[in-house]
Amino acid sequence: MNIGIYNPYLDTLGGGERYTFAIASFLSKSHSVSIFWDDLGVCEAASKRFHMDLTRIAVTRNIWKSTNSIHKIICSRQYDVIFFVSDGSIPLSLSKKTYLIFQFPVNWVHVSPWTQVKLGRVSGIVCYSAYVKRYLDRTFHFQSIVIPPAIDTALFVASAKKNIILTVGRFTRGKNAKKQEILIETFKDMYKKGLKNWSLVLAGGVLPQDREFVRSLVNHSRGYPIRIISDIPFPSLQKLYGEARIYWHAAGFGEDLDAYPERAEHFGITTLEAMSAGVVPVVFNGGGQREIVREGVDGYLWEDTKQLTEKTLTLVGNTSVMAKMISNAQKRVKDYSEDKFRTQIENLLPK
Repeated sequence: MNIGIYNPYLDTLGGGERYTFAIASFLSKSHSVSIFWDDLGVCEAASKRFHMDLTRIAVTRNIWKSTNSIHKIICSRQYDVIFFVSDGSIPLSLSKKTYLIFQFPVNWVHVSPWTQVKLGRVSGIVCYSAYVKRYLDRTFHFQSIVIPPAIDTALFVASAKKNIILTVGRFTRGKNAKKQEILIETFKDMYKKGLKNWSLVLAGGVLPQDREFVRSLVNHSRGYPIRIISDIPFPSLQKLYGEARIYWHAAGFGEDLDAYPERAEHFGITTLEAMSAGVVPVVFNGGGQREIVREGVDGYLWEDTKQLTEKTLTLVGNTSVMAKMISNAQKRVKDYSEDKFRTQIENLLPK
């Protein structure tokens, strides 16, 4: 089967791109898979970032970048299936099946009569979480399919633990902001009030336009046991997950999520990676995170920095509570197995 995959954000290589390449990697074992992109080195870069086997995937000219609509339509006919990661735009595709993948809500999209025509050629809309689905269904009047990302638990395992609070996510002030500055200020306040022998580590990728933001975080962290690691290699990230005890995440905090639901965490892949490695999540109660973390069972959800502090200190001061949550968190991750993900993707293909 000839399968084409397009994602307009492949130059960022974040969680959404990991999802795209996970689909490509799985399908390439049995089918001919091409990525629409003009940089021929994209698979090599993604393989290093995500620790995936992408050797069977071809990189073909990005037809979706063309302004020639007729050319795009004609080229799409050679594919049995096209997976199209959308930024809100809807392609006109003549492949046998076309699936749209949305990483986040797109409430700003107006469904015009022409958009409805293009949706008539769409076989399905795929998203990561029930949170995103709720908004997509309302926008497109279409029952979208929830296929959460999978976790390879063999890649994220516990090692000798240290008193580390870890957060992982792209360093940016854009709409995908992870609010690292909030976590730094919270940790500094806890340190001033007596939290000793603990450190905060912030790790993630960074684009050139966001390096000034990273420098500001470094400046605000001086004098405290805080480390900031940008563009961290995958083996180093694995080591951090293995050593950390507590995982923080703040995406969506302080935002009007009713008006801008895309500013919440759309799923929470790094939360699952942490849980797999025996790190207890203490994450903002918004977006897809609340579908992963069960309050008081395998982690904590917080709504303000006071709760973040209190729930973190509960773990710091009670090793038995932490041990129980670690066990529950590692069991929880099994609900997001690679086998389940593969079955759900396989079911989308023509029979």
